[in-house]
Amino acid sequence: MNEDLYANDGVVRRRYEPGQEDASLSNVVLGAIDDHDSGALTRGEQTLYDRIDPDALDTLFREDSDAVVTLQFAFDGMNVSLWCDETVEIRVSDVDSP
Repeated sequence: MNEDLYANDGVVRRRYEPGQEDASLSNVVLGAIDDHDSGALTRGEQTLYDRIDPDALDTLFREDSDAVVTLQFAFDGMNVSLWCDETVEIRVSDVDSP
């Protein structure tokens, strides 16, 4: 279940369950980035692919993985963090957010 977890702190949080979703993890991450900053994916010359390969992201957090995985990258003034221990927790915040 792709679950949106919002707090009133300017941070977008999502929960993703590999193998239980209609969308790929990379598409859910794109949605979280767009929810945090609706122009980030279309302005400027930087693309998400410049930071991370979406296919590699989907593979890294696949359903049959039993590893605990953590990934963090910067994109257009945002920190994007993912961590997985059965479900994938996604967090998108401003670079200067705690």
